[in-house]
Amino acid sequence: MQGTAPGGPNTWQPQEKGGQHETDDRLGGCDFGVKSWHDVLTDCNTLADDGSTLTDGSAAGDWRLPNIRELSSLSDLGEGFPALPAGHPFLSVPNTGSYWVSTTFIGNTDSAYRVYLGSGTFSIYDKVSYTYRVWPVRDPG
Repeated sequence: MQGTAPGGPNTWQPQEKGGQHETDDRLGGCDFGVKSWHDVLTDCNTLADDGSTLTDGSAAGDWRLPNIRELSSLSDLGEGFPALPAGHPFLSVPNTGSYWVSTTFIGNTDSAYRVYLGSGTFSIYDKVSYTYRVWPVRDPG
């Protein structure tokens, strides 16, 4: 699924295997576990093709934590559990769960936004005290 968000195009990349969209633990469900904002930022920035789990030719630095505009472009508030558009290409996406975005809250730089996938709504939480999932993105190319 491709979209254009302010600041440039982004591609939400399901893993392709056998001609069908499939996801491994790092794509779609983004299961690095639940971690602080700083830890998921590092996970995204170091995510790369390892020859087995992720085999897309990517290198460290290709993937990143999405910003609030990118993740909100994927949300469909008319849907729920998960709040993704009908027919989205992602498999094994949990019906609920919260995901960090890279956008820091301007009123308190110790806090960042997260999206609750059940409803597609955003809230602000402390970057260290709270732990959420991550949905890495990368630019097309």
